[in-house]
Amino acid sequence: MEVDPRRLPLTVLSGIGPVRAERMARLGLRTVGDLLFLTPLRLELRGERMTTREAAAALGQKVSVRGRPAKAKLFRQGYRRSRLSFELVDDAGTLAAVYFNQPWLFERVKEWVASKQEIELYARVQMGSSGPFLAAPRLVDAAENRNSVSPGEFESIYPLTAGIAQGFLARLIRSAVSEHAGALVDSLRACDRKRLGIPRLSSAVLELHRPSGLGAFELAKRRLALERILALLAQMIRSAERRESGQAPEVTLSEAQEVELMGELPFVPTAGQVRVMREIFSDIATPTPMRRLLQGDVGSGKTLVALAALLAVARGGRQAALLAPTEILAQQHYYGLEPWLREHGVRVGYLSGTLSAARRKRELSAIQSAEVGVVIGTHALFSDRVAYERLSLCVIDEQQRFGVAQKRALLEKGSGVHVLLMTATPIPRTLALCLLGDLDISVLDEKPAGRGSLETRALADSERHVVLALVEKKLAAGDRVYWVCPRIDPGGREDPASAESAFEGLAKGALGKYGIELIHGRVEPEERAQRVDRFKRGVSRMLVSTTIIEVGVDVPEATCIVIENAERFGLAQLHQLRGRVGRGSGASHCFLLANEEGLERVRILEECSDGFELSEEDLRRRGMGDLVGLRQAGENLEGLADAAVDEELVEFARKLMRQGRGLVDRYCGEGWGGGAELV
Repeated sequence: MEVDPRRLPLTVLSGIGPVRAERMARLGLRTVGDLLFLTPLRLELRGERMTTREAAAALGQKVSVRGRPAKAKLFRQGYRRSRLSFELVDDAGTLAAVYFNQPWLFERVKEWVASKQEIELYARVQMGSSGPFLAAPRLVDAAENRNSVSPGEFESIYPLTAGIAQGFLARLIRSAVSEHAGALVDSLRACDRKRLGIPRLSSAVLELHRPSGLGAFELAKRRLALERILALLAQMIRSAERRESGQAPEVTLSEAQEVELMGELPFVPTAGQVRVMREIFSDIATPTPMRRLLQGDVGSGKTLVALAALLAVARGGRQAALLAPTEILAQQHYYGLEPWLREHGVRVGYLSGTLSAARRKRELSAIQSAEVGVVIGTHALFSDRVAYERLSLCVIDEQQRFGVAQKRALLEKGSGVHVLLMTATPIPRTLALCLLGDLDISVLDEKPAGRGSLETRALADSERHVVLALVEKKLAAGDRVYWVCPRIDPGGREDPASAESAFEGLAKGALGKYGIELIHGRVEPEERAQRVDRFKRGVSRMLVSTTIIEVGVDVPEATCIVIENAERFGLAQLHQLRGRVGRGSGASHCFLLANEEGLERVRILEECSDGFELSEEDLRRRGMGDLVGLRQAGENLEGLADAAVDEELVEFARKLMRQGRGLVDRYCGEGWGGGAELV
């Protein structure tokens, strides 16, 4: 009997050794089944095969051109920018081929030239200052990268990673389909497939990778999406079964104790905070591990709720951990919570990668001996050397900044650990899990008292002068301003703005007199803290940064934030960034500078301030992410593409699971994750 390919490791395929297997794993591809179910990013209609002269006249089109490479040249422009060009020669003439910022290809191109053999390239024809050229062409007809797609046929384009080329992956998938697609076990009966109008699983895999047409391709995606939903539901059911088996430590408070604890908190909780605290107290009083998502905008009081949970667990003789994504935020939590918790009899530990060896040793010893009731820190909390004696609660702040594997690593430090996830805006992966039912949700929807208005405006890059004029008015009035860029270093002409270049330009201009600071991940933590402190005290009124300020910087005097290349960010992240302002009683402004193509998407923030609504839009535009994988957003490599998933498909999958038929055991044992917990 043939083995279902979902049980076969990739290494059974020719050409996959340990090194390539590790690279493929970065794409979430570990079994032959993963490879068969890999959803292409898109389809491309293979362009016609043309001569160099015909191709030169086909501006904007994708074409195949065959010829002999000649005259390879590499021009370097600074540290990161380069232009690699060569000529493709045939009987009709010559046509340039160009690669930007890929200097490592120079040796390979020189080999092509030296061989004097014809090659075939596939690329879009673009116009440059010296005439038409093939932009970043892909090799079509070399022995190591043979592609059997003919002109006029659809070609599946796949997601890639370093060391895995498009041609190699396409050839590997064709081989896997030929050898293993027929052995796939189909869980659906003929009547089920007819009702949904979808093909057999083996036929869907064939149409996914060698589609006969667009309609067949969409039906194949829908069939594969159903397969992934069934697998996801099976793992959720298995995960719920494990959680309900009663492994979690019970932390029980009477109603009087709950009231007493909430009365001790440093601030009087709002009605919404009281509601959420009681939901958490109810969760941790049961042997079923809590899995709760707490959503609330910046400043809505999530930290006070977390403090109540930490105190309840620590007083119950157990340990709790508060995980933050950056040292800035971890230190803010530590210095804000440690004095209060110490006054109430709870010792607090701190872990981060910048601790001295001596202090780290002391902290690790105190954690292991349970002298510490609450531990606050960064990724260091789940490093191999950390051993908890009685870990019972993990609070993960800004949870969208952590991958699934990182959250799981912390949970594995204890048995049946309760989890409270906190976020100002749940990103698509988290939202999708909520929609499919694996997380309980608590929402803090009350606007904090004493907050001023926050206006968001999206403007084209060409309107930068308008923003600069408004920013100068803010600075002249004594307000603070953030200026956020998507990267540290300046790049090429097509690259996003950098913090380094923005700082240099602003400091030399009219705004420099107000004092400007620069922070990013390469600035030493001590120096970074000093620059932030000068900004807080008003010694410098503008702070230029990367997204490092997204969490952990609290300056009520900051009333303006400018975000360059806003189209480069997800809506959820933009919402989080603008939460840096509007914390005081005055009017605040957020300016989103975007290119013309990105303006439409970011303009939703002008009207919307609701985190869940923005996440729904992110879900539609950016994708679910891999629900049972490690990635958080973007193209869903597991087949749950936006257009393929709808309410009918999800409800049908749920109905199948309720019918039994051994589906839970089948999907949890066929290389879909084995029922690993989803966090």
